[in-house]
Amino acid sequence: MKVFYRKIGNLKGIPLCVLHGFLGSGDNWYGLAKGWSSLLPVYLLDARNHGRSFHHPIHDYESMAEDVIYLMDQEGWEEVYLLGHSMGGKTAMHVALNYPHRVKKLCIADMTPLSHKSHAGEVNHGLEALKELKKQPIQSRGEAEQFLAKTIQSIPMRQFLLKNLNRTDEGFKMRPNLDVLWSSRENLLKAIPFGNKTIETPSLFLRGNKSEYIKEPDIAWIQDKFHKVLIQSLSPAGHWLHAEQPQAFTQAILSFFLNP
Repeated sequence: MKVFYRKIGNLKGIPLCVLHGFLGSGDNWYGLAKGWSSLLPVYLLDARNHGRSFHHPIHDYESMAEDVIYLMDQEGWEEVYLLGHSMGGKTAMHVALNYPHRVKKLCIADMTPLSHKSHAGEVNHGLEALKELKKQPIQSRGEAEQFLAKTIQSIPMRQFLLKNLNRTDEGFKMRPNLDVLWSSRENLLKAIPFGNKTIETPSLFLRGNKSEYIKEPDIAWIQDKFHKVLIQSLSPAGHWLHAEQPQAFTQAILSFFLNP
């Protein structure tokens, strides 16, 4: 089962594969990717149980990393640049840890390799809102937003969640596999099992200065496990740093991926 992907631009060369976050899809990155595509071939992947990709009862980082490798093998890509945000960041770390020769460079956007169980409330809140929305006889996106507004105060977050709705001939349908994501949510909060392994792949960690995902005590641990790592903060920015600081984010990743 191959993940759905969308290619941006017509360039050839080492692909830049973008891995989105929880309840997102590759489409969330289209605006930024279009700008990058004049310099790199960009591929926006939908994780299993998200977007247009296949649904499967197993949803964990090991499986999502294997999905990336399977896609690479199917497309004949010997190595890729990987950019992952949040859930996609941990998936990208799994790929680099277990298949180091397949990742030329690695960029992680606001995600720690350690457990982030303190953010379980955020994960549950978004899922619960979509599960309730799925039960409603929604006739329009405006109606869906009004329903979400009862529990989701943030307008950007409501707009983000609404991208999971797909209009069909039979009405609005939910793209993600919400039941599996709900039962698997604890898997997504766990630390990466490094054991005695380290990552030698050149790596860039970008963090939002207002985000709580990469905390100061985490930095020494990251530097111990990622031997060729740069850690950079974007300000002012939270967890959605690529949306809050798109120019600074773009400058940081292109400088990293394109320079030797």
